[in-house]
Amino acid sequence: MLSTSPAIEDYLKTVYAHTEWQPNPITPKALADRLGIAPSSVTEMVKRMSVLGLVTHVPYKAIQLTDVGLNRALAVVRRHRLIESWLVSEMGYARARVVRPAARGDRFASRPAGP
Repeated sequence: MLSTSPAIEDYLKTVYAHTEWQPNPITPKALADRLGIAPSSVTEMVKRMSVLGLVTHVPYKAIQLTDVGLNRALAVVRRHRLIESWLVSEMGYARARVVRPAARGDRFASRPAGP
């Protein structure tokens, strides 16, 4: 499986979340707004993600996940949701309070164990 950085995973999750329940692709401006970062930062990251084959993008147009990007986004979202479920069922967290801990946990869970 393609190895991606936590930043790329955040972008993938955000693009996926935008299109999960509606068909319209996300614009770079909307992506920047959702992530709370500068549009120029989005432009640079989207270029990197395009080179990796994760998104398709034409300048000044919407961003779409490729099949590879969609599969990676789904894996990230699935891992995040599994950690959320574990925090609620096994650790006793309230469902409404697990989003941030799960986001940190899915980053931890995605790293190989060190020596």
